[in-house]
Amino acid sequence: LTFSHKEASDGIFVAVTARAQLAAWRAPWERARLSVTLCPVTLALPWQEGSWSCRFSAGQWAVRTGRYSGFGAVGRGDAVPAGLVQALEEARSAQRAPVRLTVCGGDEALRAMLASALALPVQADARPLGGGEVPFRLGESGSGVGATGRNAARALRPAGIALAVWLGLGFTGTVVSWLRLGHEEARVRSAMTAVFTRSFPGSPVLDPATQMRHAMAKLASRGGGDRGFLALMTLAGPTLAQLPPGALTRLRYRRGALRCDVRLGSFPLLTALEGRLTGRGLHVRAAHVLSRHAGVQAEITMTRRSA
Repeated sequence: LTFSHKEASDGIFVAVTARAQLAAWRAPWERARLSVTLCPVTLALPWQEGSWSCRFSAGQWAVRTGRYSGFGAVGRGDAVPAGLVQALEEARSAQRAPVRLTVCGGDEALRAMLASALALPVQADARPLGGGEVPFRLGESGSGVGATGRNAARALRPAGIALAVWLGLGFTGTVVSWLRLGHEEARVRSAMTAVFTRSFPGSPVLDPATQMRHAMAKLASRGGGDRGFLALMTLAGPTLAQLPPGALTRLRYRRGALRCDVRLGSFPLLTALEGRLTGRGLHVRAAHVLSRHAGVQAEITMTRRSA
């Protein structure tokens, strides 16, 4: 195969020709010691911006639709080839339809048939093939084609733009994520500092998370480990916090037991409180239960349930 190429502002156009066929075309001229320019027949038709050109000869239609575009079709001279009709419909749907059709050769009957079938103005052009600009020369760019320097940059420009956009979006997303994480870190650190300051007033704040862990471990060791005051309050605290105002009247801790005095509206409320505390993993015992005019009063003793 022989590759021919044409570099233009809107890309690189390539034609592939069988090497043996090209040599057969050239042979008679070379034997006569004459130079020859070979051009695809579709691109040898005269052409103007905004129009298409066509030619019918020996059962072959050649149509040129642009500076480097065109096609051929087999047909008769008294009917429009289907390929031309389809190409025109696609161009019209894409808002790229020609404003007129130029017919190279042919008679008035051929032009009238095309104008009627395609609904386009048709004009005649008496120039022969190759009479205008020859934009493409077969075989004159050698057996290989390469794009270097400016042409290579032009060909790779879309890929480069896509890569740059992808890298830019990735970098932007990373920066946004770091800023969001930095803001979240500052917010969490501020919240930890506030909790530590409320829990241990007067202590200097260096690393609130580490200081909080050490302080909690120290409190737990003073309260008897997993059965001390802090451990019992961790289990019972959420349930006791749900009591109505004034219901919890006294709270004390001694020897691994947490005792609280409560005043509730009825015995069922006392029973429900015992059930919730038991569900938190505590052993619960109610004592000194007294019925009063406003409800019931009791002392509840809570210890850590054995595993």
